[in-house]
Amino acid sequence: MKKTEKLVPQVLLRRMILVLLDAAIVIFSFYFALLLRADGAVEASWWPHNRALLYQNLPWIVALYLLSFLAGGLYHVLWKYAGERDLIRLAGMIAVPTGIVYLVNRCFIHGVLFNSANAMAAVIQPMMNGGGAPWLLYGIGAVLAIVLTFFKIPALAFALGMFIPIDLNLPLLVGGAISWYVSTRSKDKALNEARLNKGTLIASGFIAGGALMGVVSALLKFFNVDWFMADWNAQYGEAIAIIPFIGIIAYTVIASLRAKE
Repeated sequence: MKKTEKLVPQVLLRRMILVLLDAAIVIFSFYFALLLRADGAVEASWWPHNRALLYQNLPWIVALYLLSFLAGGLYHVLWKYAGERDLIRLAGMIAVPTGIVYLVNRCFIHGVLFNSANAMAAVIQPMMNGGGAPWLLYGIGAVLAIVLTFFKIPALAFALGMFIPIDLNLPLLVGGAISWYVSTRSKDKALNEARLNKGTLIASGFIAGGALMGVVSALLKFFNVDWFMADWNAQYGEAIAIIPFIGIIAYTVIASLRAKE
């Protein structure tokens, strides 16, 4: 990217168009997420209330995103080639307002703006039980995939990011940050590649270990062995889980950086 030198009328007009386009995208994203949450069933009893709730909060939500974009200098540069730092900065511009909206929704609004969409059920249910398929959602998804492909954005990764709840998306974001960090610490491309491969191998091992522990958990459930300790877990579980999570991050980074060509 490169900075613009002066604010000629054409530049101001371009920035105004980009701001309006970004505002429209934010509005569409939140409305589409709510529509997915309803599985397209706009006649559901809770739809009018939550739609009105969304309309009431859209002005400050859109303003928050636009302020984040302006503060991050999104409209002060001409994007020709985006490097890793630019992508990280762009991710921060999106993550900060998203986190604020999420916290406000959880603490004050108590709506369904960020509840995970039941899109997979909407796709599978007509196949299993018959009935009409949500063709509107199919069509919107197809158009969105075409647009993303046109801009060279992986449609599958984008769709998973929309579908997966934020508590599962956060570890994915952390894993991506670790991948970037360990693969850019050296000027030697071969060494960076070796470190990236080592980190990928470690992450694959964690995934396999998680799957195996899922089998162990299912066996314990089958034999009515209750090791979950629901009361204790509800009070201390989430806070204590941060400790092994940080340990996994540290181990992955240190072990990956020790890799050699």
